[in-house]
Amino acid sequence: MIVTKNKTAVRNVIKRAKKLIQKGWIKCDWYQNDKGESVSRTDKKACKFCAEGAIQRAIWEQKVPHNIQQTIRKVFKEELNKFGYDGIMEYNDTIVTKKEDVINLFDKVSKLKNVKERT
Repeated sequence: MIVTKNKTAVRNVIKRAKKLIQKGWIKCDWYQNDKGESVSRTDKKACKFCAEGAIQRAIWEQKVPHNIQQTIRKVFKEELNKFGYDGIMEYNDTIVTKKEDVINLFDKVSKLKNVKERT
């Protein structure tokens, strides 16, 4: 069980990151503009994201504190470990992973079944 102070913040980052991926998904790079050029997390022209890049962009947009960021990493790692992946970057960049796979992962993880809110 993963414990957090703010389950809503965790869910909001995951949902926002999923929306970013739905708009444009990439492998082997974090952020790209519409020309396929690498850009920074904060670049307004960023329109394509890998899974980790989308999470980082959502964290930056929502100004999420460090402890919530750590919870998000744990949630994804716990789910991906079930399938032999070490983390989200490995999963995203694996040759067999497709955009739909990443979106399905975000849908599954956003349910936060293994996350308990600390009172």
